[in-house]
Amino acid sequence: MKKFILIGVCLFSFVVGLFAEDNTNSFVPDTTMAQQAIASPSYMVTPGDIYTLVMQGASISVTIDSSYRLRVGNLGIINVKGLTFQELKNKVENLVNNNYPTTSVQFYITNPASFNVIILGEVKKAGEVKTWSLGRASEVLKNKRTNFASKRLVIIESEDGKQKTYDLFRAERYGDMSQDPYLRPGDKIIVPRYDRRVKILGAVRRPGVYELLSGEQIQDLINIYAEGYTDEANKNELLLKRFVGGASVWEKKHLTETDVLADINLFQNDEVNVLSYSLTRAVFYIEGAVFNEEKNDEVTEDENVKEELKEEEEEEPLIEEKKFVSIGTISEPTSLNRILVEFDVGTSYAAVVKENKAWFVNNSADLENAYIRRKIQNENSEPEEEIIKIDLKKILYGSGFYEDLIVQADDVLYVPFVQYYVLVNGAVNAVGRYPYQAGKNYMYYVNLANGINLDQNVFGTVTIKTKEGKRLSKKSVIPPEAVISVHRNSPRNGWLVPLITSILSFLSTLMTSYVAIKNFRF
Repeated sequence: MKKFILIGVCLFSFVVGLFAEDNTNSFVPDTTMAQQAIASPSYMVTPGDIYTLVMQGASISVTIDSSYRLRVGNLGIINVKGLTFQELKNKVENLVNNNYPTTSVQFYITNPASFNVIILGEVKKAGEVKTWSLGRASEVLKNKRTNFASKRLVIIESEDGKQKTYDLFRAERYGDMSQDPYLRPGDKIIVPRYDRRVKILGAVRRPGVYELLSGEQIQDLINIYAEGYTDEANKNELLLKRFVGGASVWEKKHLTETDVLADINLFQNDEVNVLSYSLTRAVFYIEGAVFNEEKNDEVTEDENVKEELKEEEEEEPLIEEKKFVSIGTISEPTSLNRILVEFDVGTSYAAVVKENKAWFVNNSADLENAYIRRKIQNENSEPEEEIIKIDLKKILYGSGFYEDLIVQADDVLYVPFVQYYVLVNGAVNAVGRYPYQAGKNYMYYVNLANGINLDQNVFGTVTIKTKEGKRLSKKSVIPPEAVISVHRNSPRNGWLVPLITSILSFLSTLMTSYVAIKNFRF
């Protein structure tokens, strides 16, 4: 019994006198940080750390001094520099157990210490920044670097003056945390200015802006940084955009796969655009009097048409001695034929038109007066539209025309409609030539002529002929330059009036003769 009493007294004396010095720490206690430190095998013991030692239900707080020393009561002093928390825990517990074998002991961190490091170079403000033993370089530099700061060549100088260079990009991209070290008291972080930053965009797996190291060129940019081409990439269609003569003039160069394999040099602010197959084809529009399918304007006559023609009166068109009138004009119709066209970059309009001749060869197309609408930027960088005239007839029926006129994206090639007319004459209220509209029947044009004059035509008979003189039925679609003749066949103004007039004249003569003869007898 005396033995246990003696052990208890010794333990009490040990706990009471374990640390005589005053241990203060300005770092605000953080339970979460303490748990991280306990759980992390990488936590390095730091001056100012506060620990708790528990023995037989009694606990006491202890602190690491500025010399990295820990005095364990009258049991000894431990040099903790370079130790992790787990290593220190084992040392303390072994020390106590060696001296008091029957005593249970616990040792854990209560409050990790904070400390300052210095940041220099391409930072917004040089000076001291607070961190702790599990604080990494990237965390300290977050939002503190200038736009010219390098990520690839960050230098950390330790308290003893030794320097080591780290690549924070590799830590971010590949998770190589050896390139983003934990910081220690007295560290200086020196951020140099980057040497080259280049941009890559387009058909690559990881487009972006990258800082290249010395010796790295276009192959590294594509294969390492951008992680290679996408499946849609056209390896022979790369555009290199580069400043020339200062920061005001851009120069564009066309690169091929051969250029990439030659590993051409890249300079500061270079921009590489890897075009996809979809982007390396000129996308533009053709509008107006164009058709995707060939259309036959010829009117076929079946048996029903022939019977109808036999029933119509065989009369020549009657053209009144009147001044013909034209109503309206046709410009760009509101309902357009519109064709989306994709062609290889560098394709000429001559090649486009010749390859798709069937689109343009039709009776409605005014080939000689076609034009291109092209979007351009004026001096004030405001969008404008340029009109470029183009004679498609020369392309279709000649050679060597417009081969240097190159298709550009979003161009609109407009083919105007020919201004055709249809003649309406005879027994209508307004004889005239009226603008042709595709797909219309004869009544459309008769209505434009204010309808049939019923005083002259009560049977609705008409004769329809093409400009070549071919007879058409009423069911036919009216072609351009057709002639619609409404017959004068009203009994009031046709054959009946002269007949009645003749009969009345004859009766009048007969009566006159009768009266004369009667008077003569008497």
